[in-house]
Amino acid sequence: MERQALSREDAEANQQTTETSWSSGTRPLPNAGKAARAKVADAELRLLDTGAAIRISLGEARLATYTYRDASFSASASASASASASASASASASASASASASASTQGTASGIEAVRAPRPIWQFWDAQGRELTDRFPDDHPWHEGLSLAIAHVGNTNFWGGPTYQPGTAERAAGYQQLENLGNQAHQALRVETSILGSANSAIHITHELEWLDERVLPILSELRRMTLTVEDAQHWRLTWHTTLRNLSKGPVHLGSPATKGRAGAGYGGIFLRLAADYRDGILVDAKGNRGESVAEGHASWLRQYSTDASRPSVRLSSASSQPTWFARSVEYPGLGPAPFAETETTLASGDTVELEFEMTVARDAFSPDAFSQDASTQDPEVTP
Repeated sequence: MERQALSREDAEANQQTTETSWSSGTRPLPNAGKAARAKVADAELRLLDTGAAIRISLGEARLATYTYRDASFSASASASASASASASASASASASASASASASTQGTASGIEAVRAPRPIWQFWDAQGRELTDRFPDDHPWHEGLSLAIAHVGNTNFWGGPTYQPGTAERAAGYQQLENLGNQAHQALRVETSILGSANSAIHITHELEWLDERVLPILSELRRMTLTVEDAQHWRLTWHTTLRNLSKGPVHLGSPATKGRAGAGYGGIFLRLAADYRDGILVDAKGNRGESVAEGHASWLRQYSTDASRPSVRLSSASSQPTWFARSVEYPGLGPAPFAETETTLASGDTVELEFEMTVARDAFSPDAFSQDASTQDPEVTP
């Protein structure tokens, strides 16, 4: 039976009850063990706040985890900017060694901590309990599930790993591991659950963050609003809206390696790193294009299929009618809208930029006949 999509407007119109809500911030610390339940068809949608992460399950099956407080970094735990700068210098020395090591060496705990830019992340699991997302993969150990990461925010790297440097008279262009990795620091969190119609429930998360540079000085504030709408373990949707505000006294430039001169490297934004068995899977865009030809194209959505037919497909879309995408399938499975791929965005002091994103997971097999060269309205939609 064909599923009809539950639009965001329908979900809001059909919302019946708010089951529970709670808030937490840097002071006081969140109450570990805070829990909530909502109904989804014949199963319970369960939430548990550990004080660092929201764990979401459907019945006994794990569905998602949103880690909002990074264990390796806390703004309130920083003794001082100078102490942090000293720690950063030490970490960067380790990072330089890690960057020159083999991929397997980069995958060690010390190597990962040296090259990552700590930030909140989503991890997801399918109905069989297999993780949909990948975290700390050997090829790019700074990739972490689904997260918002930008490679160039002024001179600070919030993506992780080495930073692309344009060439000068003294050095060739290329990637270098610098002492410039930033942190996205948790400030406050609000969680609500609601029942949508008779068969869907939703989890609403509002998260306030500060983006801190390598000196632990705030560059940006972020207000992110996310809603996870669940029909069952094989059909659900995540919507994400972020507002970034420049907290500094001068302008801040948001860019990518591509805007610094590295062709084909327009990554940065809300990025999804998928599990290994999505590698070499089929990428399809809204225009009917397939394969990595969609990697830096413009289309209203992308859909990624796994080489394992038992895996669900993952569809991404953006608020922009024809967003630019950054996508990989052969080298590694990862994709996301790339709003800073072609031109830098400059924020004057106090200015904001908005980012929107939607991810739909559905249990459906790839059918070439379902797509055409003019397929912008022909995507086989599923709920939610």
